[in-house]
Amino acid sequence: MSDTVTLRVGTQWVELQGIEHGFLLNRVSGALLYYLYSDDWPTKEDKGILYVNTTNPQPLAGGRVFLRSQDVTVASYTPMIANPTLVLEQIGDMGQLPYDNLVDAVIDLNNKIDATGGGVTSLIMNHEIEITSSMIADKQLTLPFEAEESTFALTIFGGPLQRRFVDFNIAGDIVSWDTLSLELLLLAGDVICVSYVRR
Repeated sequence: MSDTVTLRVGTQWVELQGIEHGFLLNRVSGALLYYLYSDDWPTKEDKGILYVNTTNPQPLAGGRVFLRSQDVTVASYTPMIANPTLVLEQIGDMGQLPYDNLVDAVIDLNNKIDATGGGVTSLIMNHEIEITSSMIADKQLTLPFEAEESTFALTIFGGPLQRRFVDFNIAGDIVSWDTLSLELLLLAGDVICVSYVRR
């Protein structure tokens, strides 16, 4: 296994080096982290895929990969030969598809969805929500869309990332909390940042 590279990622896209055969990605600290597979340098309009924190670094397939942060993030990656089983669990078996690699498949999917007026990035939701006194009293808020719960991330503007099942819970489009953490931190007028993949 190669040496781990640690880098500070801002809101501009940064290209990872030496990861042609796969890599392990980890968000060490800071704001939400996004990654993107692309043959071309991404633009600021490209949202990317939200990196969902896990206990261990996440194995990802190789290719041309870019990172960006919602604000500032410390991330690390370790070039490696990706375990095919782990990669298949994430992207599915592409053996039946007419593509040579993952990047070609993603680009084709993006083009097809864009042609119908949608967009792959439209599935990734990012909202800044101003907390109201009724939200505080109800200890919950309603999102504009239902979320894939495992992809949901919540931060208080300028504060730390909150932990699902510890600081808050989410079911569909309802985010609720019943812990002192958010009760003490949230005041009417505060802004929280949420990011998730829309169902």
